[in-house]
Amino acid sequence: MTPATVESRRRRPLAAQVKSISRSGALALNLVAAAALLSTFSAPLAVAKSEGAVVCGCLTAEPSDRGSFSCVAFEKQGICRIHTDPFEPMAEKASAEFMSQAWRRDIEYVHISKDEPDEWQVIEDRNLIKQLAVYFGISLKKNKTEDISTENIRNVMNKLYSYSPQISAAFLSTVGSGLKSPNVYATYGCVEYRGPEFSIMYKAPWSNARTTPRCQ
Repeated sequence: MTPATVESRRRRPLAAQVKSISRSGALALNLVAAAALLSTFSAPLAVAKSEGAVVCGCLTAEPSDRGSFSCVAFEKQGICRIHTDPFEPMAEKASAEFMSQAWRRDIEYVHISKDEPDEWQVIEDRNLIKQLAVYFGISLKKNKTEDISTENIRNVMNKLYSYSPQISAAFLSTVGSGLKSPNVYATYGCVEYRGPEFSIMYKAPWSNARTTPRCQ
């Protein structure tokens, strides 16, 4: 199934084998090639509404959308893009290659087949951020409406990476109030970055924030 995609401008007034993508290996693509390959697996951008269990939205732009699987919400300069439902393995691979080049880190990830908490529990703290990077990369590809520099991607991912233990603890536990920092927010099944470069969020269908647009 190809991810459903939603876009709008601001209104005015682990059940699979671990995959490893090396930024220096033979499989690594340059950013332009990876973005082009990734776009092959993205649905055409259109305003859409689907019924499901998870609500995703952006901070200042419309719309919000529902999916039966996980969702990723991206916002930059009033552009809101939402991807919902399962991500195909080839799209994940292309995204991992894209993010490995942009972030300058090797990416290890697993294909989440059912997106249940048990699939995430086996992922170590820092690899959890790499897993999220794969989903973020699906939204962070360059296109004509977004000028996302590799430096911005790298800065955001390094910020998230520095919070790896706290994010992992909040993402995988129903105990506590989660993580709230100036730019990073995490709660059970949901991680969000809000910053000057862009805002981006991943939300699982089992998140305690599944019925609200954001993590917190």
